[in-house]
Formats: sequence, C-alpha cells, structure tokens
Amino acid sequence: TQSMKKILVIDDEQESCKLLSDYLKRHRFKVEIAFDGEEGLEKVKLTNPDLVLCDISMPGLNGVEVLKKIKECNPGIIAIMLTGYGTMDSAIECLKLGAYDHIGKPVKLEKLLALIKEALKSRKWS
Repeated sequence: TQSMKKILVIDDEQESCKLLSDYLKRHRFKVEIAFDGEEGLEKVKLTNPDLVLCDISMPGLNGVEVLKKIKECNPGIIAIMLTGYGTMDSAIECLKLGAYDHIGKPVKLEKLLALIKEALKSRKWS
C-alpha cells in the first residue's frame, strides 16, 4: 500500500527538510531526513527508500554526486532533484544520470506530491 512507501529527503536546509517531511507524512509516506550528501547515502543504504528527494546544491557532496552514488548502489531508487536558483545545468546532468525529474525551489507542495505519485506509479515493481 502507499502508506508504506518510504521517502528520503536530502537537503542541507533544515527548514526545507522539515516542511517536506511534515507534508509528506500527512500524505501517509514514511519519511527519513538527511542534512547532507554523506548522511543521505548512509540512509539510502540503511533504509532502502522507494524515492529520494535530493537538493542539488549542498556543501560537501552535491546532489549530482549523491545521485551518481545512489544509482550505483541501487538503480531502482527513484530520485527527484530539488533545484534552487541557477542549477539548471546540474538538473539536466541529473536527468542524464537517471533522475526521474527535477522540481524548482521553493517547492510547490501539491506539484511535488503529484510528481511523487506519478514517479512511484511509473516504477516497475519487481
């Protein structure tokens, strides 16, 4: 059932994480949060999420690098990238690396929810 779908939010802006987490929990997703790329990758390994929301511009490992590593260890995980101002080139790079899509920040929550549902439907459950 949808209620068991796990989403991992990776974003160095804690406010943004909290906002997304609260919203997604209200829509019956299980949500994990990571505040940087390293922690995000740890949590991918530990929790094996169905979908990852990852900010592109983060200190340390940026979203592009995080995405590469996620796809190396688990190509089945859906990734939606959060793009702030000026990260359009990176967003295109992410799509080439296998991201499902990208959404601009500040995130419009209803639009994000629709995108997540569509992405989860598209996934071929093996």
